[in-house]
Amino acid sequence: MAAIIGPLTGAWIVQHFSWALVFWVNLPLGIISMLMLARWLPAHQQTSAQRLNISGSAWLMLSVSALLVALLQAEALGYWLLLFLAVALIAGFILLRHERNAEAPLFPLAIWRSRTIVAGNAGNLIIGAAMMGISAFLPTWIRALTAARRCRPEAHWQ
Repeated sequence: MAAIIGPLTGAWIVQHFSWALVFWVNLPLGIISMLMLARWLPAHQQTSAQRLNISGSAWLMLSVSALLVALLQAEALGYWLLLFLAVALIAGFILLRHERNAEAPLFPLAIWRSRTIVAGNAGNLIIGAAMMGISAFLPTWIRALTAARRCRPEAHWQ
């Protein structure tokens, strides 16, 4: 519902009022949400203090950052791309090895034994990739269609 109502409401606000008002819409919604959370969210009491997994966080950051740089700057990097991919791979391997033995892992590796978790993540990956592809290329495709239609108004679109 939010994916349909949000853009429609935003478009209506921009058309009838100022575009800056779109950003102020979330203020009362956020305040109402915080009040509801303060009222009805059950209090969670931690039984024991756990240490932060700083080294795991650092390996995760290094692995993901190197992979993102490699993927986003592949053309500009040239042969340096191989170095960034190697750093991402090695840091990811060290992260996995570290997480197996960590006292408080960032993500417990045992959850990957569940078929439900694996299937859900695979489905989310496929759906996310499709949605990003649609979001990236649909405006260009529509623009090309409208430009082609303006050039040949007598053409019948089927």
